[in-house]
Amino acid sequence: MKMSRGNMFSGSSIVARSLKVTRATYGVVAIVNAAVAANAMVALGRIGLVGQAVLVSVVFVSVALTAMAVCTDIFNRSSQTVANLRSIGATTGILSYALMFSVLFYGLGGAALGAFAGVGLSAGFGAGLAALPLLIDVLAVVAASCAATAAGVYLGVRAPWRS
Repeated sequence: MKMSRGNMFSGSSIVARSLKVTRATYGVVAIVNAAVAANAMVALGRIGLVGQAVLVSVVFVSVALTAMAVCTDIFNRSSQTVANLRSIGATTGILSYALMFSVLFYGLGGAALGAFAGVGLSAGFGAGLAALPLLIDVLAVVAASCAATAAGVYLGVRAPWRS
């Protein structure tokens, strides 16, 4: 049975496993996203609109840098595997796709868990209803974390690819 190059890398979980992406890697992504989201949610209820925009930007940058560092580490640990995949036609898009959805899934879970924990912490600190973050704040933090994880994975794959 002849297989075209387009179908050769369709099993993204196989590529992710060959790159030595472990549960610990997924755990790091989820925990960082949860911690950043929880801290952001506690702070969001206590600052103004401009501060909220800055805080969501800080969430994006910190999560993106973390995801980029994790992916760069994966590629540095798996340099021989990456070379083998490149030799049979893998591109940055294929490898980004292979890592993106699995890492994004755990990042989304961690961000959602952290955001709701942050709302709970805000309520626990006796912030009052006026200082509690709104649902739109929760969605903004979770969306920023997911977008940052995706951007970090993409940049983390591109950086070692060029070297």
